[in-house]
Order: sequence, then C-alpha cells, then structure tokens
Amino acid sequence: MRSCTDSSVDKDALCKLIPHSGTMCLLDTVEFWDASSIRCRAGNIHLPDHPLRHQGRFSALAALELGAQAMAVHGGLIANTKKTSTTPGYLAAIRNAEISLAELSSCTQPLIIHATRLMGDKNAQLYEFNIFSAGKPLVSAKATVLSRVTT
Repeated sequence: MRSCTDSSVDKDALCKLIPHSGTMCLLDTVEFWDASSIRCRAGNIHLPDHPLRHQGRFSALAALELGAQAMAVHGGLIANTKKTSTTPGYLAAIRNAEISLAELSSCTQPLIIHATRLMGDKNAQLYEFNIFSAGKPLVSAKATVLSRVTT
C-alpha cells in the first residue's frame, strides 16, 4: 500500500473520516500514514473553546480521545485506499495506559499522535498509540476497537 508521506491530510478531510465533526474533530492534520501506522498533529489544545478543556485545563486523560481519533482516521484512510467503506467502531478497551503528567495545558508545542495497528480483522482492531510534545513522551496506551456487527 502506498504511504502518504508527500502530502498531508487536512482538517476538512479528517472530519470526513471520523464520526466527529466541527470542534470535536480534534486532530489538525495527518503528517504520515501507511498500512500499519499513522502520525497526526493536534495544535489546538490551547484554544479556549476546545471541547475537551474544562475550567481552562486540558486533562491528559482527554488525550486518549486523540489516540482514538488517530486510529479512526487510519482505518478510514485504509478503507479509502481499498475503495471500501468503513464500519463504525466502538472503543472497547484501553490498556497499559501510561500518562506522564496530569494535564497537557502546559505543552507549548503541538501534540504528535503516533498510532500503530498491531493486529485486527473486520470485527476488531488492536492499536498502540503514543502522544508526544516537543519530543517528550506524554501518553501511551493500547486500545481495542470493536466494529459494529449488523444482523
């Protein structure tokens, strides 16, 4: 599969790949993706109207949603490449989460989200994601997404 290293995926295209729109599309761009991984950027965590800010703070726990959105975008990009549709997925589990600080409000640089697909099939996907700012690791976790099964 061809990677997308020469052109990024902009905000409008991102919003079409995930079930969230408007300000709930938390990622700004895709910097790189291939069959097994994706690297995204989010530089909007300091906006006062960011939907995950609470009382002026951006909890590091909220960063788990950034990882989940990167996973969803990755699945959407792969489906587009294969000219197939995606089945809505549901975040079923977060495991091995490591969070190095309580809130991300102090990060002055954009967040970089790197997600790697470890395994999966049409019913479930297992990813590992890491979130960095200025090269410093902030959040890492493994996440399982289950596809909605239609009968």
